[in-house]
Amino acid sequence: MKLTIVIPCLNLWNKFTKPCIDSIRSTHPYRIVLVDNGSTDETRDEAGKLVSAAFQHRRYETNTGTSRSWNYGIADGFEKGADYVAVLNNDILLHPYCLDGLVERIGRNDVDLVTALDVRCEVAAPEDLFRIAASTKADVTEADHPNFSAFLLGRRCWEVVGRFDEEFYPAFFEDNDYHYRIQLAGLRAIVYPPAMFYHYGSRTQYEACNVPLVPSSVFVQNRHYYIRKWGGLPGAEQFREPFINASHA
Repeated sequence: MKLTIVIPCLNLWNKFTKPCIDSIRSTHPYRIVLVDNGSTDETRDEAGKLVSAAFQHRRYETNTGTSRSWNYGIADGFEKGADYVAVLNNDILLHPYCLDGLVERIGRNDVDLVTALDVRCEVAAPEDLFRIAASTKADVTEADHPNFSAFLLGRRCWEVVGRFDEEFYPAFFEDNDYHYRIQLAGLRAIVYPPAMFYHYGSRTQYEACNVPLVPSSVFVQNRHYYIRKWGGLPGAEQFREPFINASHA
């Protein structure tokens, strides 16, 4: 299988983005698309050194937001022949089996989007966490509550559900919106526990974009947009068609 791996970023190259890239492992051929939303640190120069047939550095001069970054990378991946596209936060570390596990699970053809299991724990370092999680998370089962910090989707999902709604800017609720649209389309998204990742926790939002812990004004604004669009918060939606003219239409 051919994979494209999309990683949006904004600064924090040495602290998060490069370690995330270094944690990628797969037995499948893959190409990385780093979507740089106007970094002002060493990201531009360091990413430029990695550019090759297997690494694309797509730079914007301003922050285009999560949805637009994802949309660009996913569309680019499928246009260039990827079988699946993985999308990763830049502030995560992947277990060595993570990507292959996601590919194996989605390949059973009963799901259309698969996310990895976040095994973040405040009492363990990343290098210890995967070892601990192997036993402590052994009884975790698949669930229809995907975590969009690390996910893999197939072409059918992209063609049927469409693009992420870019009105959710710069972030918050774009993942809830997509999951609900997946359900409305009669498709299925799950979290797959054997595929694990360590998440430092929304560091781009809090450190690079200076967005405070929720509820920030951005969070409140996007929550209000979600309610107007779907008639209720995630899990309590009232509409099967968006009430307003959203960007995915």
